[in-house]
Amino acid sequence: MKLTDRDRRVLTWGAMIAGPVMCVGLIVRPVARSITARHDQLTQQRSLLATELGLIQAYRSGALGESGETARAVLIRRVFPARDATLLQARAIAYVTSMAELSSVQLEAASAVATKAHDGGLHELELVVRGRGNTAGAFLFVHRVESGLELGGISRLELQRSQAANGVAQIDFSFLLHVLGADTR
Repeated sequence: MKLTDRDRRVLTWGAMIAGPVMCVGLIVRPVARSITARHDQLTQQRSLLATELGLIQAYRSGALGESGETARAVLIRRVFPARDATLLQARAIAYVTSMAELSSVQLEAASAVATKAHDGGLHELELVVRGRGNTAGAFLFVHRVESGLELGGISRLELQRSQAANGVAQIDFSFLLHVLGADTR
């Protein structure tokens, strides 16, 4: 069956119209919904963290009595316990290193690029993490690092395929990790 020029033009116009419509419907809208949901979740988590830090402050002042221990225990599970940015950096690097060992990847660097102190003893840290490993190990490492943090996560991930000396395919990765810590004493 041979297509006429008119049929080709109709198919071309159809593809030019249907392509962007499908792109918006199948890619842009789900991504936008996901970003909105993630933003809402982050807002909710920040609000919850502010409440928890308020409870910790009340616990420190002795206003809560024994119920303050419960609030303290919840907070410790959600953020890295750290009284200052230096301790937060050490604990975050130790966490990343332990996840690398579990995932059998080689870390090349894990260094702090920015820290911010917030009210209520909250510290925010950005770490640049670089390393290399096989494909499964690299993806497992990224998954373990991000899933182990309730508050915080990876904001920029770069992956590049490379060859090891023995000819085995490797993945070079780097990412920016956001970590929260608080003085939970």
